[in-house]
Amino acid sequence: MQSLARNFPRNSSEKDRQYRDPKAIFQQARAAGFTVVEDKDSFQIIIPGARAFASGDDQILPELVAPLRNIAELALEHRLAVDIEGHTDDKPISHGRFASNWELSTARAISVLRLFLGLGVPNSMLSASGRAEFAPVASNATEDGRALNRRIVLLVKPSAAGRR
Repeated sequence: MQSLARNFPRNSSEKDRQYRDPKAIFQQARAAGFTVVEDKDSFQIIIPGARAFASGDDQILPELVAPLRNIAELALEHRLAVDIEGHTDDKPISHGRFASNWELSTARAISVLRLFLGLGVPNSMLSASGRAEFAPVASNATEDGRALNRRIVLLVKPSAAGRR
């Protein structure tokens, strides 16, 4: 984490100390039970789909709003860009308002994006995409594997907009 934290801009505001440290976003994500994976210049926050949405729906579950709000506030405070990806398993949608996993995964990513926008994170720091079933992290042959594949991924990195 130390190498990654050096890449993130620091803000000298008088907010609570935990919010002044860009690594606080890792702590917030882990405290919420999300998985955090660090890369060289970015990190991923992986949110299990069952914790985020009801089956076949794109409305964020109420218990996920507070942890996402904390992450959005930290991203804004530290000018961190967030690429939001929605993922599904390979089971075709057979009912509901979405015609395909493409549509469901994209709608879920957009729901998270709208929440972040509503909290003041600028458009220039956000993107959303649906990956459907085409970027699995586990086999879709078992329910456990399908559950791992149903997820939201927040790819967090320093924002070019934040360095102006």
